[in-house]
Amino acid sequence: NHMGATLKRQLQVLQHSQPGHRFQNRYENAKKHPAPVWRRVLLFGVALVLAALGVGFAVIPGPAVLFFAVAGALLASESRFLARGLDWTEVHLRRWWNWSQRHWQKLGLAGRICLIGLGLAGSAGAAFLTWRIFQG
Repeated sequence: NHMGATLKRQLQVLQHSQPGHRFQNRYENAKKHPAPVWRRVLLFGVALVLAALGVGFAVIPGPAVLFFAVAGALLASESRFLARGLDWTEVHLRRWWNWSQRHWQKLGLAGRICLIGLGLAGSAGAAFLTWRIFQG
């Protein structure tokens, strides 16, 4: 229960941190208050499993992003380079998301249907290609 409360508190800190600095702040905080080695190794293992699940779910739109994000957040507490990269990525993804939201609103029904169709076709193609690669 203590670990669950700690995780919940850490997620709240991440959520309320300023975009573009949240992962670097997490890294700095982890360096000021280092966790025991066993816990750091456990979190590294969990991050690797989540990243592997993200790779497995990469052919499906959506779920892979969540697994990669959580794995990255866990690993960012151990790597300043990764923390900076995640902060940079977050800022640019937010910018792209806002841009795409504005343009989505401007598309008519036919444009939205075409865009969704392209996304589904791309996902089906990626799934088929992955299946063929692993099929041998």
